[in-house]
Amino acid sequence: MTDDCVSDEMTQAALVFDLDEAERLKADGMAVAADSQRSMLEEARSVAVRIARERGVVTADDVFRAIPGLVLGPAAGSLFRGGPWICTGQWKKSERVSNHARAIRVWMLK
Repeated sequence: MTDDCVSDEMTQAALVFDLDEAERLKADGMAVAADSQRSMLEEARSVAVRIARERGVVTADDVFRAIPGLVLGPAAGSLFRGGPWICTGQWKKSERVSNHARAIRVWMLK
């Protein structure tokens, strides 16, 4: 094994496990996705606020149910990011078939 090989392996290992870099890349990706769907995301957020005011809590499923045909793609991960939201600590299974019953968070207004 050459020094170059060891150096490359160490670099690869550093790239595989770097929480700060992972968080930075996540934030960058979410910002790009949100920008690409800005108007739809704003509409979805407005609906989420309305639902939370009516019911006290809201999930992404509630928003998608209220806006038939809503397609946010990766921007959906930014729906409750920032703004007036706090996670209740509760989770529920998504009823959307495309989500395969994965757990989603339950949110409320701050």
